[in-house]
Amino acid sequence: MRPIVELQGIVKTFPGVVANARIDLAIGPGEVLALLGESAVFQSPALLLYAGVAWLCCHLFVVLYEEPALRRRFGAAYDDYRGQVPRWLPRLR
Repeated sequence: MRPIVELQGIVKTFPGVVANARIDLAIGPGEVLALLGESAVFQSPALLLYAGVAWLCCHLFVVLYEEPALRRRFGAAYDDYRGQVPRWLPRLR
């Protein structure tokens, strides 16, 4: 399965110390829900924050990259489709 968000070559340093070097991270579909479940079980605010950031990254990817690409490719047909189908969250009417 293809990852939704993929980061490569992450480096975390502190003054005089390299904590992590060349870390690769891939977030696949469904992993955000798993993180939310773990944060609830272990009562971990850090996991909850991580899940929120992962969801936000996925949402921004869809809104800023995928939807404009689909709009360019399919034009008015995609706009009609979007008018009938809600996004991630239900529309309030």
